Amino acid sequence: MKVKVSREKKILLATLTINFILAVLATKIFSDGYPLGMDTFSHLPKTLYLSTHGFTQWFFDWYCGFPYLISYAPLAYILTYSLSIFNINPLLSYKLTETIFLMLTPIVFYKLVKTLGFSGEKAAYATLFFTVFPSTIQNPIIFGRFTNIVSYPFFILTLIFVFKTLNCKRSRWKNLFFASIFFGLTVLTHHFSAYILLLTMAILFLTLIQEKTIQTKILTVIAKFFGIAFLGCVFSGFWLLPFYLYREYWVLTYTKENFLLLVSITLFVLMVVLVGITVKKLFKPKNFNSLFVSVWMIIFIVLGSGLLPLKYFLPLGGEVDFLRFQLYLAIPSTILLVNLKNYSFGRLGKKLSLQQKLDKPKIWILVFLILNVLTVGILFQVFPVVLAEEVYPEDPPPQLIQYIKGEKGWGRILPIDCPFWVYILPYQTGKPLVDGWYPQGCILPTLKSITKKTINHYSKEEALKNLIANSKTYGIKWVIVGNHSKLYLFNNSTFKKVLKVSRFTVYKNSLNITYIETNPKTKVKFWQKGDSILIAFKTNNNKTRVLVREAYFPGWFAYEKSEKINVQKDGNGFICFNVYGVGEHRIRLTFNPYKKILGDSFPCII
Repeated sequence: MKVKVSREKKILLATLTINFILAVLATKIFSDGYPLGMDTFSHLPKTLYLSTHGFTQWFFDWYCGFPYLISYAPLAYILTYSLSIFNINPLLSYKLTETIFLMLTPIVFYKLVKTLGFSGEKAAYATLFFTVFPSTIQNPIIFGRFTNIVSYPFFILTLIFVFKTLNCKRSRWKNLFFASIFFGLTVLTHHFSAYILLLTMAILFLTLIQEKTIQTKILTVIAKFFGIAFLGCVFSGFWLLPFYLYREYWVLTYTKENFLLLVSITLFVLMVVLVGITVKKLFKPKNFNSLFVSVWMIIFIVLGSGLLPLKYFLPLGGEVDFLRFQLYLAIPSTILLVNLKNYSFGRLGKKLSLQQKLDKPKIWILVFLILNVLTVGILFQVFPVVLAEEVYPEDPPPQLIQYIKGEKGWGRILPIDCPFWVYILPYQTGKPLVDGWYPQGCILPTLKSITKKTINHYSKEEALKNLIANSKTYGIKWVIVGNHSKLYLFNNSTFKKVLKVSRFTVYKNSLNITYIETNPKTKVKFWQKGDSILIAFKTNNNKTRVLVREAYFPGWFAYEKSEKINVQKDGNGFICFNVYGVGEHRIRLTFNPYKKILGDSFPCII
């Protein structure tokens, strides 16, 4: 006897199969290669660092050091690290985490569509559309946005419980609590996703208060939205508080101009209200959910177009990449496509039978497949170098890794025009970079002022000349050059060519590069362990000035035995302090940002 399988289950099975294939392709889970996508070389080095150094707050490998678990939301890295604890290879841990969350996202999305009141079959079609939507596929395959991938299910789960909080009379407090929890998890996974989630909730709120039936309960609605946001921030407060307190280090357009903030909020509110009025008048949605989904979609199309100066239309919008809106546009767009019967297309639409013609799932699947093929074709035609260097780079030459790994002594690497694999070199060679994948975490003023992107791909050669000329200041011992046209930068410099592999030339500094320098000079030994730097030296002077070529950040403390030493930063932004007394000294430098925050807040206790 044949068992009949419903259309809904067939669609879901097809969706999950497609999604699994995409996950396998994106993560390369069955091979030794790096996962696809340019952002992989931002996130993978951090998880590899955790697996090597344990749970630490300070990242020694990039930018002369930075507090990576403060400047970046930590949860995705912690989840990956938790897998590596069970003796799972750290690269495989990363791939497993990405695969699991890629597989979870369509399942959670299906639940969202069902929560909005759609039938199982329509929810299944929406999930299929969502899976093959161009920005959904591009996210892991081209961009490799690991933290976005991990945060996506939390983002959608927050919306599920927000809708339940608004619509379900039973268990409202329970739903509000879960909405807050998942919002907090979104914050802890990817703060930009949490920001976009707040904007989505604001669109929902602004659309909701335009409904006459809800205006009598406006205070209750406001309380629910603010309650979810507030509790979510409380749950994620252990990370959000230091991130906020030290925001001037990584929020590049940080400003105290309240006027710009007021303008952006006003323009955003006006935009949402005007779109809501226009949608009501032109398309006459039959219910509130249909109205909200269409307003949400139009707003995200506008914000994701790249045509608007976001700093004037969104609070702190200058920090937000418009491509993120294209990613989350997949949610309202695909829901709308299975809900076309709830909109009016006017007389012309009725005459042309637009509703009947557009309400055909097979057509939309074909459209999305064509768009994906066209996108891939355009990328390979227009950006072949970007794809080869940043998205799908080959492995670094083994000879290059072996040479740098075999070099004795401390020193940093300066990359110039190298593929993105260069950001994993510290893990492979044990030698840190003076650069990093993106300057969000960079806190050294001179490096941060050079570029808004990476030093590696910086086009202005004056800045590179300055770094080469001041190599001793930044601890640069090796330079890897991937572009022959820039070899002239080393004429009359202290760097000598030591290796040529393929198109890569390695230069080594003839100067004596030191991590720690004392004045008066003396022999110094040091060890880096976890969040600490242990320093030992012997001096015949009553006062010794110690310079550590590690970026200063609030939270660095120095101790000799149990005595605290005052830590400062020098003119270049490095750690420095004075030690008093003749003889042997053993100094322990420790990074503890939470102790700094508590000490400033409760000086009598700490």
